[in-house]
Amino acid sequence: FVHPFQSLMDGIRRQETLQGTIQIAGEERHDEFGRLARAIRQMSERWVRSMPVGLFLLDAAGRFAFANPLMMAQFDCKNLEELNVRAADPPGGLFADQSAQKRFQAGLKDETELTVFEAEMRGASGPFWADIRLRRVLNQDGTVNWEGVLLDIQEKKEQERHLRQEAITDALTNLPNRKNFQCVMEEETARADRYGGAPALLMFDLDHFKQVNDQHGHDRGDEVLVAVADTARHSVRKTDHLFRWGGEEFAVLMPEGSPESASFVAEKIRRNLEAIVHPGVGTVTASFGVAVRHVGESESDWFRRVDQSLYLAKRRGRNRIVCAEDGQGTPAERQTLIHLFWQDRLACGHPLIDAQHRELFLLANNVSDAVFHQTAAEDIGTRFNRLCEHFSLHMQDEERSLQE
Repeated sequence: FVHPFQSLMDGIRRQETLQGTIQIAGEERHDEFGRLARAIRQMSERWVRSMPVGLFLLDAAGRFAFANPLMMAQFDCKNLEELNVRAADPPGGLFADQSAQKRFQAGLKDETELTVFEAEMRGASGPFWADIRLRRVLNQDGTVNWEGVLLDIQEKKEQERHLRQEAITDALTNLPNRKNFQCVMEEETARADRYGGAPALLMFDLDHFKQVNDQHGHDRGDEVLVAVADTARHSVRKTDHLFRWGGEEFAVLMPEGSPESASFVAEKIRRNLEAIVHPGVGTVTASFGVAVRHVGESESDWFRRVDQSLYLAKRRGRNRIVCAEDGQGTPAERQTLIHLFWQDRLACGHPLIDAQHRELFLLANNVSDAVFHQTAAEDIGTRFNRLCEHFSLHMQDEERSLQE
């Protein structure tokens, strides 16, 4: 009397661990015991088929010995043979990359009872993220199997990405915000320290923006900020990072820059902003501070030089650019034999020519500073050659512009 129930319990255990066939001991009988065994089989089948997750069983070699219909459908496989073939496909099998596949295989070699991780899968209808749980099962005969659960968490991942994006994006202008700026600045600083290079940072602040809000209301002010963000976005280079620092302040981080190139980008933004006539408001200008990071300079010191340059630009009349590297970006301006200061009255109205004139001022000041501070002759020669090269290029562009 007891032996059939022992066989039935063994079959139920095998069903619980997804092992063997669906057959349960006693189903072939025509008495009440057979009815009980068949009812248990049907209940087990419904449970396995209706579960809204992928269920699978792996043998000791890591091959699929069982997979429920949802698991099969997720990878568009009709049977276990197809699923095992797909799992062996290079480069990552069912996984979107080899690193996830290696992590999965490492979990099979681990004697830990439960292994849990997330991975991107190569699904039937495209990549999707899954939560994978592997449980080690030691059978009575000493063999090992792995029960697995695969849960599609693509929607969860998209929600997480959306929340992360909201956390680092300014809601009004859709630009990266200050939190994002700090992360990118740390990355660029670390990259420069490791591989060399000199990133540049420029910040600009809208002139008299408080008057816009006071006289025309915050809705108009928001419209101005959105227009400024769009204009700046189309003025920077593809490799540059544009941020809304906060309020009416914006920042541009250039992974590779020079005083000349950073000033050129700043001048382009300044000119484009100056050309906009905002409905109901009129023209809104901006003041700029620019600084190229020195080798080994801390982020705080670098940012402080940019901030000081921006302060000087506002103190000198606004709607202008001050670059720390041209000797104008420090509170106490450096002493030198000759120093050229750009003035707006020198502008001719042609964006390219005006930018090149500003660059000539910077390069000439670099030569003058090197001579005055008794820099090595080789460095003076390098600076002078750069000035000559730029001057030659500038004259060609100027003649072409005059002909036009």
